[in-house]
Amino acid sequence: MKNIILTFFLIIPLISIAAKYYPGKATKTDGTELIGYFQFPDHSMVKTIKYKSSLENKNEKLKSKNLQSIEITNNNDTVITYEMRFSKGYKLFGGKKMKRSKKASWFKLLEKNENGISVYSGEVKSSNPDGQFATTSYTSFTYILFPKDKDVIMIELQNTQKLIAKMNFYKAFVKKVEVYFEDICPEISSHITKDLYKEKGVFLLPELYEQHCK
Repeated sequence: MKNIILTFFLIIPLISIAAKYYPGKATKTDGTELIGYFQFPDHSMVKTIKYKSSLENKNEKLKSKNLQSIEITNNNDTVITYEMRFSKGYKLFGGKKMKRSKKASWFKLLEKNENGISVYSGEVKSSNPDGQFATTSYTSFTYILFPKDKDVIMIELQNTQKLIAKMNFYKAFVKKVEVYFEDICPEISSHITKDLYKEKGVFLLPELYEQHCK
């Protein structure tokens, strides 16, 4: 049963809301839960999450590696879910061996489908050691999660469907779908059109999977 968590939070900078505490619930790796107030993760690779049992108390730092998920309610009463997951994908050149990330990191849940394709967003860190000052930046990507799988798969640079005319991301997207769905639902790529991709982007995959792959 489809349960859409988020569809319109792709362009909100996480850092803009990270300074405040919001009510929520964290689930730890041992299954226990923490109820209180949390700060949003600044980026996917953040190592600690700030937490308060009440707004009057001092903050605690929760290690990300000890957490499974966080559900935070923002000022608009929208529940935003983050999950600690490993990511995977194929190497840029050569072979079909899937490469898995060495560490789990935070991914924001955009659309949840228990028996279908779920959609996440996350950031990949890149560093520039050149010049007088070293810099670190984060590039946002969209990921998908297959039914009964635990690792998310990077599918595209976030919001690239808006740049189809200039960058030709459409062909690259279809190619990735052909590879990723080869053993699961190879016919799904034949139902992707440029107009549909321009309208819905990655979110066309849960819909097409529901229609043609189950």
